[in-house]
Amino acid sequence: MTDVLSEHKWLAEQAWAEDRLDEALAHYQQYLLLNPGDVEIRQLMADLLIRLNRRQDAVRVYEHVATSFAQGGHLFKSIAISNVIQQLDPDHTRTHQHLANAFSADNNRSPTDDTQPSTRLPTPAAARLAVGIQTPLSVPASTINESMRLEVDFQDVEEVLPPLPVDPGHQPRFPIFCQLTGEEFIAVLRRVKLRSAKAGEVIVHEGEPGTSMFAVAEGRVRVFRVRPDGSERALTSLEEGAFFGEAAVVSDVPRMASVAAEVPTVLLEFSREDIQQICRNYPSVSGVLQRFHHDRLLDNLMRASPLFRPFSQEEQRGIIEAFEPHSYAKGSLILTQGQPGDGFYVLLRGRCQPFHTQTDGRERAYPDLAEGDVFGEISLLLGKPCTASVRALTPVVVLRLARAEFERRVLSRPDVRKKLDELSTQRRQRTADLLTAIMLGIESIRV
Repeated sequence: MTDVLSEHKWLAEQAWAEDRLDEALAHYQQYLLLNPGDVEIRQLMADLLIRLNRRQDAVRVYEHVATSFAQGGHLFKSIAISNVIQQLDPDHTRTHQHLANAFSADNNRSPTDDTQPSTRLPTPAAARLAVGIQTPLSVPASTINESMRLEVDFQDVEEVLPPLPVDPGHQPRFPIFCQLTGEEFIAVLRRVKLRSAKAGEVIVHEGEPGTSMFAVAEGRVRVFRVRPDGSERALTSLEEGAFFGEAAVVSDVPRMASVAAEVPTVLLEFSREDIQQICRNYPSVSGVLQRFHHDRLLDNLMRASPLFRPFSQEEQRGIIEAFEPHSYAKGSLILTQGQPGDGFYVLLRGRCQPFHTQTDGRERAYPDLAEGDVFGEISLLLGKPCTASVRALTPVVVLRLARAEFERRVLSRPDVRKKLDELSTQRRQRTADLLTAIMLGIESIRV
């Protein structure tokens, strides 16, 4: 059986490469008669049907592929296929509705991997889909005999799109989508775009204004920042199901890192313009995006900051929920010297400058604060007014843990308080060094 399947697959590929499309289709048909569960071959057949100008047959096969991916819990691959279906048939709604029924908040359910379909979008198909997105789909004239019918039994639509199986104990969660109503879910699907990236291609550039957020449907991307000397500092890699770039859309700030494809990658792209239109029609979507952005930033902080590592995941979640986001324009004062501290701050986006105001009104600056730095803790630890002011050098986003929550959730832990004591000692020494420099008439000091 295996040899027969391999032969049909090889003959189909050879016939396709030589533009003998009807012969390639026949071999794919024979292959599927022997192995009807092969989702990858069904997707290749749908691609071939487009070349043969048989769009409705292609739509029906793509519907089966989308459903199979969904049954395996690969929502973003399903969305990519449903996007292709919509290009072929703009009036088509059945697949979008099918996915909304299974994954939106209305039903609060997700599929299980009962059929175990292929978990890889074939590279040739992915490339062809991406080309179709970047330019309008155009199907070359075909010389095939249009009376030729498919030998594969497509069955009725109800059988092609059976209800997705549900296992309440094993529900994969999809950020953003699982919080949308069915109507909101479909509105988002109708505006999503497909984009492909070659290995090594930079998708977003650090420092540039962002106009879209992305989700990885296939492939892998790397996130990195560029040091002043031009070298790269790797941050992380993201694979299927991951989002990136939402900060530039939600907070309207420049890209804080670059993202490049490590392998050929297919992406779902959500433009700011489309997101804004969806939020105008469905205001609750804006809240979903804000919560997603807020939680993602704090999750990253909890993993990266040694201050929060002693806490359990449950404790970290409680702290995350207690933080409140605040945005400040360039030049705004976040903390004011001599005023009581109102909370513990985490700088998430942008840069800030702490500074000391002398009795003659002149300002002496400390080193800038960058993303991930914390401030405001000295006032909370000592119960005294702020020892310095903090000014936003750029548009910034901070997260504030109010004084009462900080005392209850953080200062109550001896191991965490020790780390904060060490940090505050360093800060107080820096202030003392600066005051000494002022007394000695030194204009600047590196602290």
